[in-house]
Amino acid sequence: MAHVKIEERSSEVLVIQVVAYRVFGSDRDGAEEAMNELSRRRDEGDDFPFEATIEEKIKELPVVEDNSKQLGLLFSMMKNFKVSG
Repeated sequence: MAHVKIEERSSEVLVIQVVAYRVFGSDRDGAEEAMNELSRRRDEGDDFPFEATIEEKIKELPVVEDNSKQLGLLFSMMKNFKVSG
């Protein structure tokens, strides 16, 4: 898979990075970078409701004992998002 610069990632993909960190504790640096990029976009006039979207996506994940099931659901969410745009 080719590396996509953070500036080229869709807001939805950035949200998934934050959700992955919040749910699984994975890639803190990537989540911080994603939040910084989402904030930068907002400062430039983007009206994507990333805070609400993050909370919605977390609520969509059921609380389960087996993290592999949550991970599967997170990957499923990612398939529905575009990679750039």
